[in-house]
Amino acid sequence: MASSTALTLAVRSDGPLPGEVAAARWMNQNTPAAVDRFADLIDLALTDMAAPVVFVAIALLVWWRWGRYSAVMLGFAGAFTGLTRLGDLVERPRPTPAVEWSGYSFGNGGYPSGHVVFSVLVLGTVALLARRQTTSRIARWIVGAMSILIAVTSWTRVSRL
Repeated sequence: MASSTALTLAVRSDGPLPGEVAAARWMNQNTPAAVDRFADLIDLALTDMAAPVVFVAIALLVWWRWGRYSAVMLGFAGAFTGLTRLGDLVERPRPTPAVEWSGYSFGNGGYPSGHVVFSVLVLGTVALLARRQTTSRIARWIVGAMSILIAVTSWTRVSRL
């Protein structure tokens, strides 16, 4: 929690953090092709129009497998993802293809990314629920899969600029 708060406060400055331009450029130029292909898929699934459909599908699956209380918990997590539509936590410009920082426009490029918010809140909640609702063996697979999806989605938000 402390590191998240510190990072949020740090990115409120008027430009990129020290080393951020070099890191973003390196990630953009060195991302494996498989990760870029995954980014194409995740971008489609987490757009403003598709994300609610994906969320409903996940929520129905959770309800079916783990019951209504788990689905309600997931519903709360999903509701919090909608807050990114109301405003960005930090008004922050986004990198351009030339890895220069653009001007900020409301709802476009703030911090954190809507893709990352959805991934962390929804998929993270699925991982937490799996630990309580399934056997340890199945939970390890679900937690591992959700962790990979969260990490790769976070990476692609930077590598895709």
